[in-house]
Amino acid sequence: EQDRVVKHPLRSLLPYWKEVLLGTFAMGITYSLFYVLGTWSLSYAVKVMKPPFSQNEYLAMQMVSVVFFAIFIFVTCIYSDKLGRKTVLISTTLATLAFSLFAMQSLQHNVLTVMLFLCVGFALMGGLFGPCGAYLPELFPTHVRYSGAGLSYNLAAILGGAFAPAISTALVKSTGAVESVGWYLAVMSLLALIALFLIKESKDEDYEK
Repeated sequence: EQDRVVKHPLRSLLPYWKEVLLGTFAMGITYSLFYVLGTWSLSYAVKVMKPPFSQNEYLAMQMVSVVFFAIFIFVTCIYSDKLGRKTVLISTTLATLAFSLFAMQSLQHNVLTVMLFLCVGFALMGGLFGPCGAYLPELFPTHVRYSGAGLSYNLAAILGGAFAPAISTALVKSTGAVESVGWYLAVMSLLALIALFLIKESKDEDYEK
């Protein structure tokens, strides 16, 4: 009735390009972590680790550990309502940074250490993923909210996830150290933290524009 439909969503987003970029980098570690855990670590455990796991063995461990992903989506959504999305995301990203620096040493042919690696990693992934559905839209005023959140979310998937398995494989091949994948995740965590601290959330008056 008010003819408030945005005719050119991307053009209307141009004044908010900083929010799009910051939202992209803030969520990039979410996808880096997911594809390192879900794709790269499977390939590493089956093809590189000595002795290797069978594919069925490692997939079974991933199926168990991904339950922690689901649980922590639920947990951090609750706490993001109580404490604030940004607070929860910064805390979880800091925990992900610590995980990145120390967890890769767990990738040995030992079911207990690998399960710990996967369960903690997927729990952190859930902690990052849970609040983003509310956090990203809150960065934009209503007339570009869906477009802004959608573009940031999908650019984060490309920046953080699309290249993560290839980057991780190349790092291990070039350095000979599985810890290099942790350094990569640490860099992505630091970029996310910088973006989170730089983000200025929309004020109430912005929603009326």
